[in-house]
Amino acid sequence: MAILNKLTPQNFETLLEQLVALTIDTPERLEGVTDRIFEKAIREPMYSVSYANMCRCVFTIRVADAEGKDVSFRKLLLSRCQKEFEEGLSNQDQVNGLLEKGSKETKEKMDEALAKSKKRMLGNVKFMGELFKLKLLRENLMHDCISEMLRCGDEKCLESMRKLLFTIGKDLDSDKAKPRIDQYFQQLKNIIMSKKVSTRVVFLLRDVVELRENKWIPRREENYPKTIDQIHKEAEMEKEEEKRSAAQFPSKDNKRKKGGQGGRDSPKPLANDGWISTGKGGKSAPIDQNKLRSIAKRANNEEVSLGPPSRFGLWGRGSSAGNNNSSQEQDQPQGNRYSALSGGGDMPSNKPYDPRRSASGGSRPSSGGPRGSDKSRIKVDNDRESALEVVRNLSKPQPTQPPPTSQEKQEVKVSKEPKEPTKEAVKEPVKEPLSEEELVKKTTALIDEYANIRDLQEAITCFTNLHSPGLHHLFILTAVEHTYEMASRARHDTGRLFAELLLRRKLSKEQVTAGFSDVLKLADDNSIDYPMLWKYLADIITPVILGDQFTLSDLKPLIFEHLLPVGKAAALLAEILLIIKELKGESKAVELWKNLGLSWSEVLPERSSKEDFLSRKNLNFLRIENSDELLKLHSRKYM
Repeated sequence: MAILNKLTPQNFETLLEQLVALTIDTPERLEGVTDRIFEKAIREPMYSVSYANMCRCVFTIRVADAEGKDVSFRKLLLSRCQKEFEEGLSNQDQVNGLLEKGSKETKEKMDEALAKSKKRMLGNVKFMGELFKLKLLRENLMHDCISEMLRCGDEKCLESMRKLLFTIGKDLDSDKAKPRIDQYFQQLKNIIMSKKVSTRVVFLLRDVVELRENKWIPRREENYPKTIDQIHKEAEMEKEEEKRSAAQFPSKDNKRKKGGQGGRDSPKPLANDGWISTGKGGKSAPIDQNKLRSIAKRANNEEVSLGPPSRFGLWGRGSSAGNNNSSQEQDQPQGNRYSALSGGGDMPSNKPYDPRRSASGGSRPSSGGPRGSDKSRIKVDNDRESALEVVRNLSKPQPTQPPPTSQEKQEVKVSKEPKEPTKEAVKEPVKEPLSEEELVKKTTALIDEYANIRDLQEAITCFTNLHSPGLHHLFILTAVEHTYEMASRARHDTGRLFAELLLRRKLSKEQVTAGFSDVLKLADDNSIDYPMLWKYLADIITPVILGDQFTLSDLKPLIFEHLLPVGKAAALLAEILLIIKELKGESKAVELWKNLGLSWSEVLPERSSKEDFLSRKNLNFLRIENSDELLKLHSRKYM
């Protein structure tokens, strides 16, 4: 218990090593460890992820009881979860009845008991959801829990169901389970519309409905305990995000500096009359009236010319105006009073205004002045020297090369001919092998498609495209477990696929052996979820055995290794022989049993009656232990 009290994400690995190092060699000790982990998990739902990961590491622990039967951690944990879930459903009815009949003190105690029961149920479904996310619980078990809570319909069950959907909804909402999920959410919408529950529960249910509509993306992440390294990493990411946002969106102080008082973007103050003032500080500049009077006097004394005289004005003078134009310009040159505004400070005051000069932003240099500045002259000289250097290099005699030999001509001729693409040029790049997660996804999709269209050749092509020979055992395990919830025809077709892959050398016998070994290793635990598991396995294995590439004798060591210690060897063999009898007849089943070289007493559990077992399995034709006598009997029968 001291190990679990110290559990945090930071020291998880250290404490896990201490837990694994404990001596757990009796059913009592294993049951004690299971109970303590379970109680801590439901009381501290904040750490349910860590407790689920701890269960995954000790999930395969087994011990033998006094009778020699195996007791596994998985069975004990599942039984504990199931018991707690069923108690949570039944306690609600009892509490409701006592609340109606009891006194005020009794009601207070019942309220306290109800709150405690609700907390345990929420913790239990949260823990079960985390176990499901780690593939430690089956999908059909989760569907059963959701259905039971919907059927119950009280607020505690609805809130617990909402917690479960928040935890596993994204993993549960697959294409295969979509009809069932749609049905669940339709019932939730009906409950919301009926308003038979409290407003708090209505909003909780609306949250989960909106979560699914948002593709299971939560509005805010759930606060799980984190390691110190994770906290430091998140702090660094926040700092980088702040720097990026500061670079994209400058602060208000920077904006004031760029567009502050006096800047181009700053708002201009308005005068009393509504006009914008452009003076300093938003105030209009004082006007000197004496200057206005002097300007008016000069305007009366002389005519101000803004550029060359207009030719439209000459038309009003008659024909003599054009003749006197040139003489007037020479005799009475008119200076431009506004030449200083154009920036041409070097323009002589006695020259008439030329618009071509004004358009260029200044006056042209006089004819008597220098032709250009020293920099422009140096640039021209450099350009001239570089051009002469190029001409000299071109005029130099080039070194003569010896004429090409006949062999060189032939090589040049060959190089000009188009080359045919070689096999190496068109060779496809080698694909990298898939990861385990990718292989599981592709295998699941392959089996689903094959079960629907039943195209064996297409399935073989898809298997070949996986390009992961090192994970073929995982392909077999995933394919077998995926067919547990399918029809018998789909499992038989999957066995035919394995047999055909063996026949075409796409799968080797060693890979099939490794795959079936993984399947049988987990078979006893899976039988808790699938009571008909031994028949399901026989549906898959029998077509492989009848393909003659993998025989019942090849399966025998795996049965003795994984199934004989748990007392399930006879169950699988009986189901295989029954299917062979249905497909090929009793004689074929007898032949295979004889070639296996076993007796029922070797594979049946202790204290089990051979006659009762064979009678129950309809295998009375295999009662005789002597294989030779059995073959003679059946040969006489079919003569």
